[in-house]
Amino acid sequence: MNTTVRLAALLYACLTLVMLVMLAPLSADGQVRSSDSAPVGIVDADTDSARVQTRHDLFFDPDDGQLDLSGFLTTRSGFLPVASIITEPAVGYGGALGLMFLHDSIENRAQQVRDKSPDGTLTRLPPPSMTGVGAFATESGSWGGALFHNGIYLDDRLRYLGVAVYSELDLDFFGRGGDFDLPIESVAYSLDGFIFVQQLLTRVADSDVFMGFNYKYGSFDSELDLGLGTDLPEWLPPLKTNIKIASAGLLVEYDSRNTTFTPDHGINARTELQFFEQALGSDRDFFKAYANLRGWIPVRRDVVLGLRADGNASDGDTPFFMLPSVDLRGISLSRYQGQFTLTTEAEMRWDFTRRWSLLGFLGAGWSAATDLNDFVLSDAHPAGGSGFRYLISRVFGIRTGMDFAWSEDDFAFYLVTGTAWGRK
Repeated sequence: MNTTVRLAALLYACLTLVMLVMLAPLSADGQVRSSDSAPVGIVDADTDSARVQTRHDLFFDPDDGQLDLSGFLTTRSGFLPVASIITEPAVGYGGALGLMFLHDSIENRAQQVRDKSPDGTLTRLPPPSMTGVGAFATESGSWGGALFHNGIYLDDRLRYLGVAVYSELDLDFFGRGGDFDLPIESVAYSLDGFIFVQQLLTRVADSDVFMGFNYKYGSFDSELDLGLGTDLPEWLPPLKTNIKIASAGLLVEYDSRNTTFTPDHGINARTELQFFEQALGSDRDFFKAYANLRGWIPVRRDVVLGLRADGNASDGDTPFFMLPSVDLRGISLSRYQGQFTLTTEAEMRWDFTRRWSLLGFLGAGWSAATDLNDFVLSDAHPAGGSGFRYLISRVFGIRTGMDFAWSEDDFAFYLVTGTAWGRK
């Protein structure tokens, strides 16, 4: 995914942390299960008022008295402010602020499904529709704003997503394959513009598979700051350029995770094909493909192993700022770009108490500058680190905490809510 879209996705994630709660699958008896606690019913007309009677119950678990947002997330509707800290090395430290409008509460949506069920049971919790607006800024001078609407229709058989983002970013280009044939390590550049996304997904039968399409349109001004005079390599992009991009995309996603936040078991697989064509409004013709596979395996009751493999490819006249890149904690976004990239990572989480967890992770990425033959296993770019989590919502299985990551080029820390792979 290109830098602007990925940073837009980062902002979108900051604004919609709560939204993922509403995608958390339920067990057959209408209850969310976490790895270290008994099942807790989300909505029960007879007991809900008893479970959440006071403000204290909204923010503390009545079972153990610990800080827990399950009651708040279950009953909340209307306007909801959201704030987050940005620590991505590509743009520097910063923050994001947003305001979401939840069109309905989780408990009301779940009760509607139960009312329509022949036996009154809830087998899948549908997400309510929501709308949001927000902005971010970082120490590098990068800033931006976004507006989105996520609509859920026909009892969660149809999902619509609309996003509009404007941003002005100060970034670095490290060349194809992460190496310049120049006496400098990277080239600073600015990227200003907007992107507009329309997406529609439909559920396949009554399965966990969604299929759909999207349309993306954007306009960007980029300017490279070389300071090397006019004797430049031919492969360098123009110093100043304005480009319009437009694409039609096809995507398929399968998701069997027990929760979309911090999974204990399950698989999430997604494939997306993007066709950028002049007939659609694009200045250039090119193609991009994404294939992502993530799985979680419970090694023991208190230990979970996560495995991830992502492959990205591009073909045609792809703008330099939209080239695929290696995406690992500890490696700056777009540090290693090329026509093809491959990223693998393993993560082990140990829940040493009911609320607290420790984890370690290790991964490697490869980038091929222009051809698959450029892939060399020995040219791996490793990264790894460790972190901790706190179970902030026992009902929904949401863990939040920090990760500390190192690579051959950099160190970074990240504030994480849910899986760290959710930022990809």
